[in-house]
Amino acid sequence: MKRTRRQFGLGTLLLSVALLAAGMGVWSWCRQRVVFQRRAKAHLARIMLLQNQADRVEGLLRVERTWSGDAKDNWQSIGFTCRFPYERDDVHTELVLEHELAWLNRVLAYHKMLKAKYDALAAQPWLSVDPDPPGPVRSVRQEEDEIERDTEARWRRHLASVRRRSKLVGR
Repeated sequence: MKRTRRQFGLGTLLLSVALLAAGMGVWSWCRQRVVFQRRAKAHLARIMLLQNQADRVEGLLRVERTWSGDAKDNWQSIGFTCRFPYERDDVHTELVLEHELAWLNRVLAYHKMLKAKYDALAAQPWLSVDPDPPGPVRSVRQEEDEIERDTEARWRRHLASVRRRSKLVGR
């Protein structure tokens, strides 16, 4: 029996390189899918944390809007202490809570958008990835200035309503 030696030709070489490249491409896509799924999970964790914070701030804001200063004093006089994170005055506290809630909602929307992006990329890892947009920037100084302006405007409206009421009572 005569053994024939099979030659390794150019066609065989091209076929083996093409199969190797296809396998590496599929492996790369699988790895990308895992990376995108992890990023989506990280954004989901941030969304859950921020949603919890937003719910707490919204609850504090609801309490701040419904309770008058007298009601808070009455509750505190019987031993119930209600600690608000920013207790200066009612108007200021409400404004700070409104700004905090608006900030949390902006950050929540940002992370929801990124989670949706990475979920879509995990489903189709062969698509090209655009860079993430910059997150919302929180300028403490700018926020303090906005709160001061809002506080002044609310106090002006409050004083104007008190003057109107006192004019009506005086007549």
